[in-house]
Amino acid sequence: MLSKKSVKLSSCHASYFEKTANDASATILMVHGNSLSKETFLPQLESEQLDQYRLIAVDLPGNGDTEVNSKTDTSRFSIKGMADFISEFAGNVIDEDLILMGHSLGGHLCIQAASDIDGLKGFFLMGTPPLTTSEMPAAPFNDHPAMGLLFKDELTREELDILADSMHNGSADASKKIKNAFSKTDPTLRSSLGQSVATGDYKDELRELVSIGIAPALVLGEKDELINADYVKEIAESTGWQNSPQIIPEAGHCVQLEASEAVNSLLAEYISFVDSRES
Repeated sequence: MLSKKSVKLSSCHASYFEKTANDASATILMVHGNSLSKETFLPQLESEQLDQYRLIAVDLPGNGDTEVNSKTDTSRFSIKGMADFISEFAGNVIDEDLILMGHSLGGHLCIQAASDIDGLKGFFLMGTPPLTTSEMPAAPFNDHPAMGLLFKDELTREELDILADSMHNGSADASKKIKNAFSKTDPTLRSSLGQSVATGDYKDELRELVSIGIAPALVLGEKDELINADYVKEIAESTGWQNSPQIIPEAGHCVQLEASEAVNSLLAEYISFVDSRES
């Protein structure tokens, strides 16, 4: 049964969806991308394919229904602030082992938070090229007009169209959900996030993954305009599950919205892999 809940954390009340399951074989914590929301995981939360799992999708600070007083504290919008939010949320809501499922920025935040989360069993990362503070093998992101807009607070209608169009491959439903999420985002979030990224105040994600020792599923839409597929492929060959990226045909950046059945099947397959490592 799917329900909407809230939990009080040190900085805010975190809003989240939860779908319970009797004798759940795994718990999945879903973390959305920049200026999106928990609603982008509804195709997973409402799917019969994932009925055997406990599913939780949370709104990050300043996104969706998780409100933060940004007039007095924008630190919650930094990479570290949002990673701390995820680890605190997990510690308050989840008692059992879990898999972190992150989309785009949400995937980066999952890696950033991982060392502070107990019982972590796996990473399912969509549209997330793990970053390193060392020399990168290639540019992780494509040179696309939308990239700069992801760190701009006030967007014109034309700019919002550019952003939304960059995140899907011709899906009107995905476009509507993306634009609705952007309209609900705190107006100071994107520039604060951009300042945090510019300072380099984040962990080396490749080093974190190697240190944790869990092979991540690196999922990428075949038509993703924002992510450099060659970069993801090179990282996956050395670090990823099955030593290759998991490419979703004909999907754009928001694979969970555009190709939910393929994503859900792949997630179930990854969970089986994680479980097999412990048997």
